[in-house]
Amino acid sequence: MARFYPHNPRIITDRLERGEIRTDNGRILTGDSPYVPGLTIWYYRELPEEPQLPDDLPVLYEDEHVLAVDKPHFLPTTPRGAFVAQTALTKLRVREGNPLLVPVHRLDRATAGVLLFAKTVPARGLFQTMFARREVFKEYLAVARPIPDPQVRAAALSGELTVRTRIEKIRGELQVRQWDQPSCERKLLNPNATTGVRILTVFDAPGPHHTADTPRHTGAIAHPAPGCPVTGGQLALYRLRPHTGKNPPAACPPAPAGGAHCRGCALPEGAAASRCPSAAASASGASAGV
Repeated sequence: MARFYPHNPRIITDRLERGEIRTDNGRILTGDSPYVPGLTIWYYRELPEEPQLPDDLPVLYEDEHVLAVDKPHFLPTTPRGAFVAQTALTKLRVREGNPLLVPVHRLDRATAGVLLFAKTVPARGLFQTMFARREVFKEYLAVARPIPDPQVRAAALSGELTVRTRIEKIRGELQVRQWDQPSCERKLLNPNATTGVRILTVFDAPGPHHTADTPRHTGAIAHPAPGCPVTGGQLALYRLRPHTGKNPPAACPPAPAGGAHCRGCALPEGAAASRCPSAAASASGASAGV
């Protein structure tokens, strides 16, 4: 058994002494348990020390089927890699006292906004099926540099552009791959994601001494990106509406400079929880009717 922890075999023997290793039928194994060929054993990996992450998860909507919360930036949705306890799923299961809570979709760690959890096993399948069938409408806000091409930028300011890309998960690679439309044409790939992209406003980036607590206004509206890590030049506030695909692609603008917000999810009529109410789903306070 030392091969599980070749650098420190004592880890596995300590776990045997603590009764943390069991068989398929739940029987506790000890250091004196006889070796049985083909025996399946179960144990949870040791949890590493995790940095404290934001745990402000206000409830936006709740009924007997679903729980909708406002996930903060940089909090993972589910356990993965170095984060187990410091995830939205674990925090909510503990806070709500409901071990059956399961997210029915995912928000990337850097994305804040509306996150839906099924509260029961029957509701779990219903909501996951709606997402799989693309029956749920989602809308994102993101701050990034403006589109460089003046004509394309003007078109995005006056109306919604349609961006077609291909998103694919490659086995063995941690991140998904994305090809823009010209790349798809060159590589003879079929786009599988369509997103409506519109620039809501273009504004001056905050100065080097601007913080989230510094009041700043651009024209008649409050500054869209207080505390933005990018300073100097101009930024744009984008609205992204993915129509297909699992992730909201942003092929036209560069990568978001100030993070992204999922403004909301609208469920089809006739669902168990037909609609989430209007909610302040972004840290900037922008309210979304979903």
